[in-house]
Amino acid sequence: MANDLRELQNALLTKGGFDVVYVAQDEIVKPILVHNYLMNRFPKELGPEDRFLFYYTGHGDDLSGRTGYLLFSGAQKGNVDYEQTMPIHNCEDWSRRLPVKHALFVFDSCASGLGYQPKGG
Repeated sequence: MANDLRELQNALLTKGGFDVVYVAQDEIVKPILVHNYLMNRFPKELGPEDRFLFYYTGHGDDLSGRTGYLLFSGAQKGNVDYEQTMPIHNCEDWSRRLPVKHALFVFDSCASGLGYQPKGG
């Protein structure tokens, strides 16, 4: 997995045209870290012509099939502990806060589809 992260980081910095790529993994990743970067740091650093990519791969869970949660290191399935879990729908707040031209959020985890309401029609 560490090789995959390095390869993705390298691809984004070279072929992808990104100037900066932050990588957080394992025990360092906590909901408070993600929240602080997305709600405080990135809105100050990014501008209206920037592109933003958020990619999460890891474990996920749901709350009785209604809400998807990201599970961070130490989280236990079925236990919504806000020090170890984060609702996927938080990305809606993040996207409103980021002053960027394009934002893409990718969640590769169980229950990630529960972060969004399906559109009718």
